[in-house]
Amino acid sequence: MKKRTIGILGASANPLHVGHLHVALAALGQLPSLDEVWFMVTPHNPLKDRAGYAPVEHRLHMAHLTARESGELGHRLKVSDFEVQLQRFGVENATAVMLEHFRDSYPSLQPVWLMGADNLAQIHQWGDRWREIMEEYPVGVFSRPGANLAFEHAPAAQQYGKAFVASQAFSCVPGTWTMLDTLTHPASATEIRQQLASGEQPEYISDEVVAYIKQYKLLGV
Repeated sequence: MKKRTIGILGASANPLHVGHLHVALAALGQLPSLDEVWFMVTPHNPLKDRAGYAPVEHRLHMAHLTARESGELGHRLKVSDFEVQLQRFGVENATAVMLEHFRDSYPSLQPVWLMGADNLAQIHQWGDRWREIMEEYPVGVFSRPGANLAFEHAPAAQQYGKAFVASQAFSCVPGTWTMLDTLTHPASATEIRQQLASGEQPEYISDEVVAYIKQYKLLGV
């Protein structure tokens, strides 16, 4: 039985915004073999400061509100608390660990790790198990159109250059990776939080999400 392919897009979701929807929909549009994209809301990104984080339960709820606005492909986008549940069971907060547990927990699903070109450039610094990500899972990397320095010079790209597959031919085979040309979206969670704190109306989250943030006094409001 053929496994369904699930793009896993890690997100602090503080808050999730239309820029996240933009890259998720781009993945669905450019990878014909991808069935769904799941926003994997992380309990905490170890590379980011905890200050200013809304509680994860609120981030999950806001992410659900935002995902509902994704149009006709919305049924192929999901918000997942899988990584949050892993933390509650004391599981290490690391991408390779999360993917391993996901694969074991959902044997009928093939996880496809989705990340930005900036992460490709530094994935070799993600601890001892980073090679497992490139060798045991399909990987999609979001790039800007045209030349991309991460593609040419990232240690991971050089080490796994023979595993690269053009996006049109990418069939989500574990151990292969591809680049997706994605126009940069101007949305920024940092700017959204700054706008909220100063009383401005953010452009890239909905009125419903803003109302929720104000109701629970989140993100410095």
